Amino acid sequence: MSTTKPRIGITLGDCAGIGREIVDLALKSGRVAQAADYKTIGKYPDCTPGHPTAETARAAAAALEEAVTLARRGELDAIVTGPVHKARMYNVGFRFPGQTEF
Repeated sequence: MSTTKPRIGITLGDCAGIGREIVDLALKSGRVAQAADYKTIGKYPDCTPGHPTAETARAAAAALEEAVTLARRGELDAIVTGPVHKARMYNVGFRFPGQTEF
């Protein structure tokens, strides 16, 4: 039986939303670290909760792209994505129905 943990990439989604809070709470519990090796992905701008902008949408899209690149290279086994503001994502050029389709 293998004891290797799955390698999980976690994006926060749009930092103006609840993704950062959800991820922080999940990681704080310690349960994620018991079950998987994880990496939070992305560089996020300073933002005001509840006020998504083009900049926060671009940061969310860049984090998603980085996570997918790492998975394609075989560095991640799975990706967990935080919530995004889809209208803002579409406004900055995201052309997929959602993050899963990307």
